[in-house]
Amino acid sequence: MGGSHHTVAEIIRHEGYGLDETGFPINDIALIRVNQVFQFDETRQPIPLFNPDEEAIPGSISIITGWGNTLSEFPDNLQTVDVPIISKAQCNENYASYGGIPENEICAAYPEGGKDACQGDSGGPLVIEGRLAGLTSWGIGCARPEYPGVYTEVAAFRSWIKQKTGI
Repeated sequence: MGGSHHTVAEIIRHEGYGLDETGFPINDIALIRVNQVFQFDETRQPIPLFNPDEEAIPGSISIITGWGNTLSEFPDNLQTVDVPIISKAQCNENYASYGGIPENEICAAYPEGGKDACQGDSGGPLVIEGRLAGLTSWGIGCARPEYPGVYTEVAAFRSWIKQKTGI
C-alpha cells in the first residue's frame, strides 16, 4: 500500500469555528496546505466534493473512515464503516434537548446503533458514492441508538473552500 509524508505549511481554520451554547462545535472545518505536491497514483487520488447546495439524501449509505476508538482502543489499521444518512428532521429530533443541530451539519446512524465514528475520528471523511459529503464532527458517545453521529456538511462550505483554495 504505502503512503507519503507531507509537511504542513498552513492550517486554515474556519473563522466562525467555535462552540455553541451547548458546547458542540459549529463551523467545524479546516483546510491544510502542504509544502509538497501530492503524487497521485492508483492508491492515492483526490476526492471530489459534494456540490454547493447539494444535500445528502436520507437513506444513502455513507462510508466513514478513521483511526478512532473501537471498543475503547485505538486500532492499528484504518477502519471503515457503512452508515446510512438520516434526515435533518430526525437528527434534530434526536438532539432536541440540546437545541438540535446547526443547519450546516448532517447525520448518519443506524436506528439500533452499533456502528458509528468515535473519538479519534474527528475530521475524517464521510463519503457518499465516491464523493466527500461530510467531515466527522461530534456526537454523544459512539454508536448509541438515540444519538446519531454528526458531520460537517461539505456542500454548505463550498464557497468558503473556494475562497480559501480556488477550488
